[in-house]
Amino acid sequence: MSLWRKRQFNDMIKLFEQEYTGDQIERISTDIEQAFDPKYTAAILAIPMNEDESMMGKFRVRVEWIDA
Repeated sequence: MSLWRKRQFNDMIKLFEQEYTGDQIERISTDIEQAFDPKYTAAILAIPMNEDESMMGKFRVRVEWIDA
């Protein structure tokens, strides 16, 4: 089954947002991995794909420290 999806619109799709304490930050890699897995994040299926089954568009990643 091909996952190829045509680009239909130019939107932002939020896949993941989470705040961590210093003790929790080590979980970030698992959370990001799950953000790209449709079993955990159904919105990933809305991202357009090209004929090579690569996701189109760009992904923005930002990690900030906040003095809470």
